[in-house]
Amino acid sequence: MHQEREAMSSKIILIGNEKGGVGKTTTVLNVGEALARAGEKVLLVDLDPSGNLTHTLTKLQPDLRAAAKVTADHIVDIDPETRKPAAEAILDAIRPGVDLIAAPANAAHLIAAEKNITNDPIEGPHVLRESLEPIRDRYDYILIDCSPTRNALEMCALVAADQLIVLNEAHDFSIAAMQGVTSYAQSIKKRHNSTLWVRGTILNKVQSGTVLARAWTTQFAEAGIPVLGSVRSAEPIKRAVNDGVSLADTKDGWRHALVYDDLATTITQRKKS
Repeated sequence: MHQEREAMSSKIILIGNEKGGVGKTTTVLNVGEALARAGEKVLLVDLDPSGNLTHTLTKLQPDLRAAAKVTADHIVDIDPETRKPAAEAILDAIRPGVDLIAAPANAAHLIAAEKNITNDPIEGPHVLRESLEPIRDRYDYILIDCSPTRNALEMCALVAADQLIVLNEAHDFSIAAMQGVTSYAQSIKKRHNSTLWVRGTILNKVQSGTVLARAWTTQFAEAGIPVLGSVRSAEPIKRAVNDGVSLADTKDGWRHALVYDDLATTITQRKKS
């Protein structure tokens, strides 16, 4: 039987959504950098076979990406005898204050690992938690990026996480989708991770302080879902991702980076009731 985790220095947060194209990876990256600007030590974990987070962070450092000998054995190998230390997979200081465990260069590695996890319903869900535990004391925050689908890798991330934050857009189906994700997270909490906290949602592509933002915040609140903040769609955010550079370092990007700084403040200051 897996014992309850002991108190550790880092908080593991899954920023997720089960719908593609909502800006999940961009949010993971920018929230991670914002936490680092606030003085926190951050690790980003790319658990998405597409490797978009890894691609963005290593776009200007292709040699670093090529040298990263990351395989699924470092993070989601179900056999503890053959599992490699996660510490060996860390790319240090990929951005100031931010380290990265990259996605395997071969997407088939994570896809195969997902099948192995599914085939072992007892030990499988816990492999990511067990892999990260030896390095948790190095970081203040560990943020996980998963594919936007309900699969075994997302399950492992939920079992490993202390908190789940769901990214949403302002659409009619968003609250229902959020409730679906929350229901799944609660089932994981009941079976595998009693300390999991469904923290709330971030509204993406919605400008803070507008009538629209207030209306959607009210709707989510009425459904029992806290809104941690909102981020409007902006060309500098897209451009920074496309260019593989930090948003705060781009022309006009610092204004938008302040929004992520506010999110980071919310994440670090709000306490579980």
